Amino acid sequence: MGLALVVAGLGVGLVAFAVTAAPPWNEGLHLVAAQLIREGKQPYVDFFYQHPPVYAYLLAAWMSLLGDSWRSAGAAAGLFTAGAVGMVAGDVGSRVPSSGWGRAVAAAAALLVGLHTLVTRFGTVAQAFGFCLFLLVVAYRLTVAAADHPGRRR
Repeated sequence: MGLALVVAGLGVGLVAFAVTAAPPWNEGLHLVAAQLIREGKQPYVDFFYQHPPVYAYLLAAWMSLLGDSWRSAGAAAGLFTAGAVGMVAGDVGSRVPSSGWGRAVAAAAALLVGLHTLVTRFGTVAQAFGFCLFLLVVAYRLTVAAADHPGRRR
């Protein structure tokens, strides 16, 4: 229960920071790309977009649900970052022998990752940093799961 509260508290804090006080970067490019995709235009065909378009399409879908503002895009980034923090905490907690320290170590890992300066600074802006952090942790978890079960096909 305590670990869930720590992770949820960090998630709320990351999203709140993302929609109120996250430092502005060049988010406008991603927001305009998502708006153009929502209007039916295609990157590289109808407009120039120098990044891989997966995040722009994801952001366009997100913005069609919650409105096309930098706050909704920041909320998405905060949620992806919070998801990565939760997965890190779960992985660290599962690696500690069951001596009662698993939850405490997992909560400490969540706090160390979720309150890290680079995570809060970059993971909460409306760019692909939070999304990439989330996918990086997912890739790590899948790799570890495949290594733990070598006989299974992954």
